[in-house]
Amino acid sequence: ERYTGWARNVPSRAIALPVTLVLVLIGWVMFRAANVGDAFTVYGGMIGLNGITPSIEFLANVTRENLLFLVLAIFAVFAEPYFKKLTDAENGIEAHGFSVSPNGTAVAIPSLAYPIAMSLLLVVTVARLSEQSVSPFLYFQF
Repeated sequence: ERYTGWARNVPSRAIALPVTLVLVLIGWVMFRAANVGDAFTVYGGMIGLNGITPSIEFLANVTRENLLFLVLAIFAVFAEPYFKKLTDAENGIEAHGFSVSPNGTAVAIPSLAYPIAMSLLLVVTVARLSEQSVSPFLYFQF
């Protein structure tokens, strides 16, 4: 970024994040493809050379359960910044997870709601991945 001046030329973070995502997706294809020819076939598909019709295999995997998990995942992505606020008090220093003792010192008030929710999400995610016969994630192949 410093060498190319990319950081100075990007108008905002709103453009930098999607560009980074596209570059990561393009780079990921080479790791996922069996050979370079397959990678270029995927690259062609990414720019629309294979048409825009979903394949039969894709349509067969669109189930109510998968759509429900998609909706839950989208909700989790947008609601995650607000999870912490759900466990805090509404005003004062208590809004940051502290209470003031009579002698004037702040005492932390840990909340178990967030760790329990994240632990349940982890268990559901691992259970969902382990029930599939073939793992779709790249890192499970190494």
